[in-house]
Amino acid sequence: MGRFDVSFKSLAERSPLTLLRLFGHAPIESDTRVVAVERELVMSIKTVDHAFLLESRGVRWLEHFEAESVFSPGDLIQICRRATLLSMKNDAPVWTTVVLLSRRHAPAGLAGEVVEDRGSITLTGRPRFVKLWEMRPDVVLAQADVEILPLVGGMRATREELAEAIRKMNQVPDRELRGRLRAELAVWSSLNYNEIEVEEIRARMGITLEELLMISPLGDQLVREVREKGLQEGLEEGRQEGRQEGRQEGRQEGRQEGRQEGELDAARRDLLLFADLRFPGLLDQARVEQLADVHAVRALFKALILANDPESAKAAVANLLN
Repeated sequence: MGRFDVSFKSLAERSPLTLLRLFGHAPIESDTRVVAVERELVMSIKTVDHAFLLESRGVRWLEHFEAESVFSPGDLIQICRRATLLSMKNDAPVWTTVVLLSRRHAPAGLAGEVVEDRGSITLTGRPRFVKLWEMRPDVVLAQADVEILPLVGGMRATREELAEAIRKMNQVPDRELRGRLRAELAVWSSLNYNEIEVEEIRARMGITLEELLMISPLGDQLVREVREKGLQEGLEEGRQEGRQEGRQEGRQEGRQEGRQEGELDAARRDLLLFADLRFPGLLDQARVEQLADVHAVRALFKALILANDPESAKAAVANLLN
């Protein structure tokens, strides 16, 4: 998920029952015991987004969640493999839910079953899909935890419900947290709203393009590179503190991922989401997924940051993707 998992991660860690009630496969009884299980399956090679072991009336099972902003058939195979390892490690049946975050990047068709022949065994997965943009935000707005409020931007919220989320964020006394939550709400909104609606949301909260870029560690890195060359004058003033926070988060996430493949996937996702925010419909997901070098992804990201209009953005894409 890249930077989009901050709100989802906060929801999973701070309010697992809310996560289970929103996305779980069955209603959760009041006496159900819920325990977060270790995400790491095989050293750091295989990890799940979030998983919980539940026990109620003598029955044990696992709820496994994967949140995807950009989804492909290859992701589904990997998710089913992780679900199998999760079940084996915890000796319990597993229910897998894939939460699709972006209507723009949702596949046209979703496979109801995945079968993979592994020689001596055959793996079969039947994940459940949930589309965040079709969900109502009532449960999220009812929670006292403000850190999950940005999710409202990606849900089927009315203007009044968006306004309520913004109002609650504006009441947060911590300036840094308040700014991060508002920026994340704007970015979440970019997943499912059109450009005019996103601009309206940004204007209501006073969010600048720079603040949106700072949400992504890759965006932060590229903007800093551009600044060093003197090509982004005017973005500097009053942002030193935010840049330092972005660099620290980028280093932490880099250490956690620790793999070039994960870095490339995150870079592709950030590129697609940023392009949709500035130039809707410009990039084709299949073409971006063909970029096998993270430096090529960064070069295109940088070009789109510098593009002043759709024509120059199209020229950059044509130059770098051909």
